[in-house]
Amino acid sequence: MIKMTQQLPPTITFIIPIQKKDNLPIEEITRVFTISESYSGFCEIIIIGNAAEDNAIKIAWLAMKLSKIKHPHVRTKMINFTSQLEINDQIETGIKHALGQKIIIVTDNPEEIRSEKISRASNKDVSTVPSMLDADILEKIGPNTE
Repeated sequence: MIKMTQQLPPTITFIIPIQKKDNLPIEEITRVFTISESYSGFCEIIIIGNAAEDNAIKIAWLAMKLSKIKHPHVRTKMINFTSQLEINDQIETGIKHALGQKIIIVTDNPEEIRSEKISRASNKDVSTVPSMLDADILEKIGPNTE
């Protein structure tokens, strides 16, 4: 019998809440796809929005579909609420749908996120990072990411 000692990298879920923004989410979504594709483990992207950001949601959906052509191995999900929800409620819903052991919330307003409440509501490792991700983000969020 052969013993496997190599540990698999943790699964990661990127949650991108679409909020009222001056900038469009295209570059942000494309960058998350690129980072996800280069990760050696399982990655998924969940994009969440409200009906109030209807145009931004449409643009995010298009960016997701275009990125999926280039990065077909990244699992994606879009959640669009028909009513206005607070960002923390959106993120909690995203976490409930997430398959990843580690959750990375990508937002341009990290101060709005109540991470301690979200972490307590989930048994997963939750991190909040700024929108403009760099390629080293997986190394910065903690151990066991390669």
